[in-house]
Amino acid sequence: MINDIQPLRAKSIFDILLPTIALLFVMLFMNSCGMKKPPITTVPPERTVPLALQSWHQLIIDTQNATDAIKLLSVNAYFNKFQYVDDIDLWGMEDYWATPIEMIEKGAGDCEDFAIAKYFTLRLMGVEEEKLRITYVIALNRKNMPHMVLEYYRSPFSPALVLDSLEKTIVPNTQRTDLLPAYSFNADNLWLADKTRSEKIRSAAGLSLWQEVLHRYHLELANLPF
Repeated sequence: MINDIQPLRAKSIFDILLPTIALLFVMLFMNSCGMKKPPITTVPPERTVPLALQSWHQLIIDTQNATDAIKLLSVNAYFNKFQYVDDIDLWGMEDYWATPIEMIEKGAGDCEDFAIAKYFTLRLMGVEEEKLRITYVIALNRKNMPHMVLEYYRSPFSPALVLDSLEKTIVPNTQRTDLLPAYSFNADNLWLADKTRSEKIRSAAGLSLWQEVLHRYHLELANLPF
């Protein structure tokens, strides 16, 4: 009786283990042939844009079709909220002209940075080059402090409207008796300036700091994700 039972017990154990052995063999075979589960891939996140740059971009979009007067008011109000900080404290340099993107990322700048940021922003809004000039002046009521503002000319012979980082209101330069203009420039030209006239003297290519900021600005603008 015992001899009859033992072969049956051995056969039953083999029958139970056979599927497991076969499964292990298949799994090993698949791995050896490179039939592994494909690795999990991750999609790199989209480049994030600081909120300050997003608000600047939105300002430009919102005023694309506005009048020049609205564009001037919007840009002047937007940037005049930024903090005024000297270059030596902000950049560790005696004189550094920042791009608008650099200024926005810092949240601060000096008079040159304010004027430059307003100029480039208005250009992005569609204001014509010939209407805008960055103007170096002497602030007579501030102990003859060197200062820089942005001027807007409705026409070549009309009084310029002054966008000043130290003043909230925009008024014609004929009303700014506290400012003594010396010279002005844009991307194309350089002018000698005073209260009654401006005389174009040469290209703006000779202003090294201006050429540097133009170069950096166009590189930064090309790399923005919007």
